[in-house]
Amino acid sequence: LAEAQAAWSALGGRHVGYLFPYSLDAFDNLFGYAKPGQYLNCAPVCVPFYVMHKVMAGMLDQYQHAGNRQALRVLLGMADWVVREVGALLARPGFGEAAWQQVLNTEWGGMNEVLYNLYAVTGNASHLRAGEWFNHFLWTAPLAIGVDDLD
Repeated sequence: LAEAQAAWSALGGRHVGYLFPYSLDAFDNLFGYAKPGQYLNCAPVCVPFYVMHKVMAGMLDQYQHAGNRQALRVLLGMADWVVREVGALLARPGFGEAAWQQVLNTEWGGMNEVLYNLYAVTGNASHLRAGEWFNHFLWTAPLAIGVDDLD
């Protein structure tokens, strides 16, 4: 996977740190870059953050349970990519938190979990902040006021 990440990164720009089995189109469509205001899932791949979470969690497990430092380097590159891409999206004029919550209507797996767990390893505040970005209020707001409607 380190070689695949290096190949993506060699393209430069937004590809640095990227590791995913498909092009950036999956995220560009989800982020509404292709069609502003439309956060398209399954174009060309479904649930890209869910897939990314699985790879990131596996890299973290490899580091924590097997001491694989290469897995940690790959994971840090992926986390940096998430921080840059989602941070830029949230900072984009006219986008904002409400639009991001629409993006989160698409399955995003445990992105918050893996980023929080990475923060516990690195102490890097950007990992904590990125984990917070994946707080989907549709799910968590009711819980915050004591309503468990997840049955």
